[in-house]
Amino acid sequence: MWKFDLAALRTGISWGETPIITTTLSAVVALVLYRRWRKSRGQLQPSGKTVLITGCDSGIGYIVARWLDKLGFTVYAGCLFADGDGAQKLKDSCSTRLRIIQLDITDAQQVAKAVATIEESLSPAEGLYGLVNNAGILSMGALEWYPDAHWTQVVDVNIKGTFRVTKSFLPLIRRGRGKYIL
Repeated sequence: MWKFDLAALRTGISWGETPIITTTLSAVVALVLYRRWRKSRGQLQPSGKTVLITGCDSGIGYIVARWLDKLGFTVYAGCLFADGDGAQKLKDSCSTRLRIIQLDITDAQQVAKAVATIEESLSPAEGLYGLVNNAGILSMGALEWYPDAHWTQVVDVNIKGTFRVTKSFLPLIRRGRGKYIL
């Protein structure tokens, strides 16, 4: 049984402390991707198609990066900590098609560097097939429990960061006739 913990809410909840939410969100994302893959199974050849996933240090991003690599996509896994344990485990468990890149979506310079890194690796005719905006902060609880700095961080990551990444990578998505921005 999940226990309400006021102290955890005040300090922020990590994915590991909310297994019900994590499991539900993972199942929804996996189901959507699986259905899209199944519909185009006869048409889609993942070989030669490149996707970028943000927030791959753990949780849903980690799982989706492994899965798309296993299907045969070239995966750029954006990690907040490219030298961290999550990134290292991801690198060790996947093929050479998966590439870890340092990506703090709240930092415009890191986003620009990620665009340049991916663009350099693609031929002029290639682009991104998909973008999975997974990086985010989950906050639960009453509004008055959180300081303003926390909400500023939530908005910077969940709204501004997602907008920044999508806008920055749109030229590559268009060039590659990308189909999916999640």
